[in-house]
Amino acid sequence: MYHEYAYYSGFEIRKGSQKTNLSGIVRQKYYLCHRAGERKKVNIDSLERNEKQVRKSSMESTGCKARVRFDLDYLNETYIIADFHAIHNHELVPREYRHLCKTDRQLKYAEQLFVYNASISNVGPTKAHQLYSNLKGSSLNVNGTVDDFRNWKRDLNVYINESDAQILVNKMMEMREHIPGFAFEYKVDNSELHSLFWADNVARRNYEEFSDIMSFDATYRTNRYNMMFVPFTGIDNHNKCVTFAAGLIRDEKQYTWLLKCFMDNFKKEPTMVVTDQDKAMEIGIKNIFKTAKHRLCMWHITQKLPTKKEIEAGLYDCLVVQMTAEEECQIYIINEMLKRKVKETRQNVIQYKTLSPFRSPLPTLF
Repeated sequence: MYHEYAYYSGFEIRKGSQKTNLSGIVRQKYYLCHRAGERKKVNIDSLERNEKQVRKSSMESTGCKARVRFDLDYLNETYIIADFHAIHNHELVPREYRHLCKTDRQLKYAEQLFVYNASISNVGPTKAHQLYSNLKGSSLNVNGTVDDFRNWKRDLNVYINESDAQILVNKMMEMREHIPGFAFEYKVDNSELHSLFWADNVARRNYEEFSDIMSFDATYRTNRYNMMFVPFTGIDNHNKCVTFAAGLIRDEKQYTWLLKCFMDNFKKEPTMVVTDQDKAMEIGIKNIFKTAKHRLCMWHITQKLPTKKEIEAGLYDCLVVQMTAEEECQIYIINEMLKRKVKETRQNVIQYKTLSPFRSPLPTLF
């Protein structure tokens, strides 16, 4: 009752003190204007870093005496108005701004559901507020501002975070059931989502056309779940990267499982697989792929060359001057290019191996 009176009058209320009887039943209760009380005077030394900071508030206390007191009527077992003060010492909120009051900015179920459905469609809270205001005719008819929509989206993300793994699995399972050609596999360990693999119909068509060379690499735990994202990519006829599949794994031991899921769904090995110098990847490729050739990415090699002690400042001015085959491996002997003739020594030499030798020698490294 007093809340409705405060809304139409243009002020907000807050709970005041109360008194109870020996049975714990409230016999007296105060409701105050939100600007009741005196503002605390706090002296802060701006030069003292250890001084406790005071939180700023838009609710400024003015010592307003507007209030109401309810007393318990023991005979009728109801509460009656025992004291009422209607005079305020501050300006009241105009009617066009009443929707911005704190008590009326609480999102109702309709607004909360709209923000949730918008987030599913990759619509942010700001755009969702604009759309909902247009549906309601005006932002005056919406219980909440853009900040309230953002805060609700934040709270929703925190709530989903506790069961997001199950939500993701259910979403992927639904897509596999209703979308033709969608592949999805997952692995659970100790009731926790351990690994994921998925590929859609577009990725399948990409692999059918451009499966001669495939590259896959892992981003090392750059997300909140501490999992590695492993994309399978290739090159189309326009020298553009295309995606074949993708996966999320907990550790490097899951490369074998990931490649097995790849073969179970695509039924065809690539002609060549290009990776970095990851031993776990090498083991997984040996276990799953029987005919595909494994090659190391030259970009990763050149990035690691400066860290080797055997290579000096003239690293990038070198040529491949000799190549031999040893134990099915191609050995690149890289000599530093000097102005004078290079002597037949092992100084300034580094060796890199791949799984099988090239059939034709390469004249230069770069």
